[in-house]
Amino acid sequence: MVSATKTRGQTQDKHYAEATALAIEALQLAKKLKSGLNKSRVQHIYIQLSASPYKEEPAVARLGLMLKNWRTTEEA
Repeated sequence: MVSATKTRGQTQDKHYAEATALAIEALQLAKKLKSGLNKSRVQHIYIQLSASPYKEEPAVARLGLMLKNWRTTEEA
């Protein structure tokens, strides 16, 4: 029983890690293409990740920083 719960948690973490990595990649491409629509999509993913058990991971913080930096450079 404990093994199944632990395995499920590890699988879930793997999915969060993959989602975060893909969101970072998508944001980098969106920035190159100056695609506000895709930036908004990544922001939505970031909000979901920030509310997930994975929220304390450095990759999620990196994604948030990348989004913030994009806003700063767009406003300048």
